[in-house]
Amino acid sequence: MKFAATVIFFAFAYINLAHSKSLKNYYANSVTEYKGQRKPLASPMANGIHDSSYTRSKRQIPQAIQDLQDLLTNTKKDCAKELGFGSSVNDKTLLYEENPTPQEKCLMACILRKVNLMDKNNRLSVDTIARIAGSVSQNNELVISVAVATANNCNNLISTNHPCEAAAQINKCIGGALKANKLKLFY
Repeated sequence: MKFAATVIFFAFAYINLAHSKSLKNYYANSVTEYKGQRKPLASPMANGIHDSSYTRSKRQIPQAIQDLQDLLTNTKKDCAKELGFGSSVNDKTLLYEENPTPQEKCLMACILRKVNLMDKNNRLSVDTIARIAGSVSQNNELVISVAVATANNCNNLISTNHPCEAAAQINKCIGGALKANKLKLFY
């Protein structure tokens, strides 16, 4: 009797093991077809078949940020023409430039002035920063207050009255704040 119970136990264990392996293999085959590629964000359903109504969506850039980016890009082109730069400067990202040339610093000053980010005292315009933060965040008071505080901190770091040098310092501060907040803007 004890021997029969042991045989039945092992028979059931074997059947369960075989059954679980086949389910694992079935599930694994539905996932391994993505080997070497990015796996989809949707997880396989219980039967191992992906939901056919699932589609990947691209992250959309808010329209206010896209409008600001377009303004910066167009202003950079206009300033480059005014200052006599070639078209190659349009390919260079000035916002994150570590060691800008004196000409690039003056190009930064032109851009910042035309988009009203630098005021007549060669400081970062806190009012413009507040307005931009409001339009980008649908007037979220927390976002606006953080942006204003960051702008005030940037102004405290500016150590010159020369417009081109001040623009480079503003540029460095803005670039650092954008990186810290994982925002992608460039000019």
